[in-house]
Amino acid sequence: FDRNMRRNGLAISTRNASVDLSDYGLQTGDIITRFAGQSTVSGVPDIVAIRQAATSGRPVAIDLIRDGQPMTITIGSPS
Repeated sequence: FDRNMRRNGLAISTRNASVDLSDYGLQTGDIITRFAGQSTVSGVPDIVAIRQAATSGRPVAIDLIRDGQPMTITIGSPS
């Protein structure tokens, strides 16, 4: 959340040592702002759609903020 208590995305943290998100190009401290076309900033993210996109095997774009800089990464394999 920002200073005005607005959600600014989903923060990546290391809560479970058995899950290595670096395999997907994510780093601790990244803030995901959009995943597979779904905003994580406003409204309620459609977690089911996000999970389906993440496990589909197709490329998925992730907009995020890393070290204060916006960027886009792609996870998944081309069909």
